[in-house]
This record gives sequence, structure tokens and C-alpha cells, in this order.
Amino acid sequence: MECEEDSDCLSDDFEAAAKKIYQSGHDDNQKSSDDFDTQESHSKSTTVANAFQCKCCHVPFTIKSNCTRHERYCEFNKESSLFKCLQCDQAFKRKDHLNAHAKKCNSLVGNTSQQKKKTPCLIQGCDLSFYHKSSLIEHLNKFHQNDVSIRPAETKSFSSVKEFNKWKENEEESTFSYFTARKGQKSSLVKHFYCQHDGSAKLHSARKTSKCNRKGRIKVGHFCIAKMTVRIEKGAVHFEYYPTHNHMCRKEDLMHHPLPEEMSRYIDEKIAEKIPPTIVYELTKERFLPKNNIHAMDGRAATLTKKRILERGRRRRMAQRLHKDDAKAAYMLATQLIDSDKFNPVLLYKPYGAVTVHGPPDIDQLPNSKDLFMLRIQTERQLELFKKHCGKIVILDETHGTNQYKYQLLTVMVVDENRRGWPVAHFITSKSDGDTLAPFFKCLKSRAGENVAVNCVITDDDPALRKGMSKGFCANLKHILSKWHLFKNFKENLRSKATRELFDPMMSEMKVILNEKNENLFKKLFSGFLNKYSKNKDASSFTD
Repeated sequence: MECEEDSDCLSDDFEAAAKKIYQSGHDDNQKSSDDFDTQESHSKSTTVANAFQCKCCHVPFTIKSNCTRHERYCEFNKESSLFKCLQCDQAFKRKDHLNAHAKKCNSLVGNTSQQKKKTPCLIQGCDLSFYHKSSLIEHLNKFHQNDVSIRPAETKSFSSVKEFNKWKENEEESTFSYFTARKGQKSSLVKHFYCQHDGSAKLHSARKTSKCNRKGRIKVGHFCIAKMTVRIEKGAVHFEYYPTHNHMCRKEDLMHHPLPEEMSRYIDEKIAEKIPPTIVYELTKERFLPKNNIHAMDGRAATLTKKRILERGRRRRMAQRLHKDDAKAAYMLATQLIDSDKFNPVLLYKPYGAVTVHGPPDIDQLPNSKDLFMLRIQTERQLELFKKHCGKIVILDETHGTNQYKYQLLTVMVVDENRRGWPVAHFITSKSDGDTLAPFFKCLKSRAGENVAVNCVITDDDPALRKGMSKGFCANLKHILSKWHLFKNFKENLRSKATRELFDPMMSEMKVILNEKNENLFKKLFSGFLNKYSKNKDASSFTD
């Protein structure tokens, strides 16, 4: 690009000189053809470098591309096409020059998006407007001293950026204000900070959802003259500060300010340690908002909420994704785990719309196999727990309706000697019928070994689970219904078939019956329950 710019400048110089020669030649009428041929042959013999000439004005060029570009927009070329401004008729040889002119053209009418915006004078009755806030402040000091009092600008210097940021945070907290740097200044040594109230109330982008922020918007169309101009030189910070705001700075504005830097750093450290957000919230309050410090509730730290910590954790997790596309991120994660030198936790992986990457090849023979997504994971520690406790009882829990893809999560659990449940395998799938679940249990059994046997399982009475386990483990397993799911089904059925007055007593009696461990007593209680409510018209539909 630098070479092109330099060549453009050189060609312009040659072009200006050539035009004078060409015009003077026309004024003196035409020269003889012999003289012209002599000059042409002389120029070729003396200047070999100028091998290219414009066909219209004979301007010499050393590079062919420069000559071609010049001929395209030459003034004496009747077929040349210049780029003209639609407002002021000014012509340009290049389109990017026209675009740069359009942003500054004062003749633009009705196209305010391309005009540089001005800030109007803050005093009613004054029709002046200014491009720069410094000019506005100077105007107010000079012509409106009786209408408004503006504090003089403060000039300060700091030895480091950290020291400046600390002063800035204290100043903002004491004045209930906040100064933000505009975009495009990241690599600049001079940065401008403006009051967060300054700016248009118009949204910067289209609203993605119909939800509105409960705390409202901080920008309501104010033109605030408070600003900071910061210059960084050899690590030191020099800045000019205009502290006067032309609006009220209220304590309620603190909810729009970021958390203190020290508190924010502490929260990030705890989230990085994978501490639950609720505990992080309590630890942060205990450290930065002690109950015996009354003044702590007057600053930014008081705006801490559990929601802000949850959102920060969510953003951190999103930033750590391997890819923005979930399908590609899942593929990259699965292949990394499969190719790992350590224990491979992936039992089976089949991407959506592709063949099986890891697992039994007969999965590709299932109906609609291209539409299946399967990911089955078991860590080394989970494998040890499964081998040790699966002989007692295995619990299957299925979760659905918790993600945008409507994928289902199947968790396999075992119970240890302390009657505590432990997850020992996870299965994420887009479909959970018997044929799809069978390869999962088959992989689970093959990894655990042929000597490991499962005797009894607890499910929610889903026939697909029973079918998949029977196929996968190649055995007729003893099946027990989950009490929680049983109570849930009884509640739903009882609400639809019995009156409100009978719901509570009938539900209490059913819990007593279901919790009875003695078989003879269970039969007596059950028989008495049927005799009691079968004759009642309001409950007979349930007992039948």
C-alpha cells in the first residue's frame, strides 16, 4: 500500500507538468511532425526508464499500472469516468476519496448519519453548536458566565496507569459518576473519557428480545461537558480533567456502574476456582460489605447481586468454549478426549449427520442414524465406582426439556455402603428409544468387564429403559419402580379424579401404605383403602 501511495503522488507531479507542456503546445498551434518525431526519439533514447506514456496527454510513467490508472481518469480522455459528489458536484478520481469526502461534505441535506454531529450550546436561546466539547466549554466560560458556573480544568500526573485507575475509581465513587472511553482508542496513547450520561438515548443495535432492563437506561439524550483527556508517556500518565457535569449525579446511578476493581478481581478468582456462585456471593459480601461498616453500603460495592455473579460466570464459560458453533465445539472436545494419552472417558460418540467416530459400528445401521447425536462419558473414577457397587443396585435417571436442542440426558448412578448415590456414567442423546439406548449399556458392560454383573435397576417405569438395558447387558434384570416417580404419578392422577377435600387425606393414606414394609400389613391397609373410598362418589373414579 505504501508503494501505491508513493507512486500516486509521483504520477500527479508528472501529470501537472505534462499538462502545461500540452497546453502551451496548443496555444502555439501544432509543431511540425518532424520536430515531434525528433523529440519522441530523443526522449526514448535519453530516458529508457519512462517507457510508458499516456495516450491522451503523453505523460511518461515508469510503471505500467500507474499509466493505466492515469489513462482511465485523464482529463483529456473523453471516455474517462470520474466519481462525483451528488450534493456539491465535486469530482474525484477514486471512489474511496469520494466516500471520505461524503462524510465531511457540508452540502449533505437530510442525511445526518454521514454528517459530523455537533453539540448544541447548553443555554436556552443560544443557537450555536460545536464539534468539540472543549470549544463548548470555552464558549460557556466566555459568554455565559452569569448563567452557569464551570469549575476550572484540573491537570494531574501519575507515575503509572494503576495509580491513575485507582484515583479515577475514587473520584467516580465520590461524585456518583462514571467515565467511559469511546471505542477505537485501544492502541492510542491519547485517550478520551466521557461521562456515561453523555450521548444519544437511541439504542446502538436492534433489540434481540422483548425483555426490558428493569434498571432502565443511563443515556437519556444528555450532552454532558465533563470529560478526561489522558496521555501516556513512558509509563507515566498525564491527564486533563473537566469535572463539571450539567446534570444531577445521583446515588441511584451506581447500579449502572461496574463493581470496584478489587472486588471484581476477587470474584473472578473465585469463579476460576469453580466455586458455586451462591458461595462466591456470600464470601464477597463478607469481605467487602461487612455488617459493622455502615459506609460500605454507600459505594459501588453495595450494587453486588447474585445475578451479576451468575452472569459473569456464564460469560466466562462462553469465552472458554472451543468454538462458537456448539456442534463443532462438541466434536473438538470429543476428539481431544479420545486422542488423549491418559484415560479415555468417551464410551461412544456419534456426531449429528455423520458416522460414528468412536463406538460400535452397528450404530450407523439404526433407523434414521444420520439424525442421531450420541455422546457417552465415563471417567476413570466413575468406572471404579461402577465396578464396586453395581452388583447391589443401579439407578437410572432421565432428564429432558433442559436445552434448546431438546437433547436428553441419561445418568447412571450407584449407591455406596453409606447409602449415598454417585453418578457413574452420562449419556446425551437426541433420541432415547430401546434400540438407541442398547449400545450405551453394551459399551458400559464391555468397559467394566464380563465379570461385572448388574442384578437390579430402579427406573421411572419407562419401557425404553428396560428394553435398552436388557439388550445391552444381555440379561433379564430385576426391575424396581422409583418411589419418587410413583408418588408423582399418583398425585397427578388423584388431582384429576378426586375433589380437593379428599386429595390431602387420600394422599396421606397412600404414602403410609406405600412406605409399609410388612407384606401382610400392606395388603390389609390397601384393602381397607379400597373399601373406604370405592363407595365414595367423589373418589370412586380413582379407585376403579
